[in-house]
Amino acid sequence: MTEPRRLRLFVAIELPDAWRQALATEARALEAAAPGFGRWVDPALMHVTLVFLGGQDPGSLHAIEEAIDAAAAESALFALRLTAPGSFGGRRSLRVMWVGIEDQPAGALGRLQQSVATHLRQANVAFDDSRFRAHITLGRARKDASPAQSEAMHSVIARRSTQSGLAKLEPFDCTEVTLMRSDLRPTGPIYTPLLQSRIGE
Repeated sequence: MTEPRRLRLFVAIELPDAWRQALATEARALEAAAPGFGRWVDPALMHVTLVFLGGQDPGSLHAIEEAIDAAAAESALFALRLTAPGSFGGRRSLRVMWVGIEDQPAGALGRLQQSVATHLRQANVAFDDSRFRAHITLGRARKDASPAQSEAMHSVIARRSTQSGLAKLEPFDCTEVTLMRSDLRPTGPIYTPLLQSRIGE
């Protein structure tokens, strides 16, 4: 008897269309200024990851959903605003290009993330428990990218941190937390919402 296929899951906050369009514009600007370095995320797939669960047994889905519902219910509503582009990795070894976010009131997003993590632990659900760093991924370095290309991208990101205009976008009111299934395909991932929990309800 074959084991049921594991579900690749993560918990996220989905983004409004206006943000996706602005983030896509920012990604195009980075690509134009430092061509060939990045693999860019489809704007439709951009989100804020709260917790990455990885491969999970389908039998644990109910416990995961209950944990997310409980965390969302005990959290307070808050807003997010975009800040500026940034990166993970060194000047000659950039790995990820991203845009930063700030929460209003400050600390609300971190408290929501910690609540989700706490309820998952209480439900004995394993997940990636690395330090939470709030951001929206724009793209990742290509495997064959050179250190010189990385330096070029690093310089572009530093320059655009004061030029992008992303911070001028209207803040986004966060009202839901989404449990997302990710199916990896050769053409890119497919995300399917499995649960949407209302914050503060």
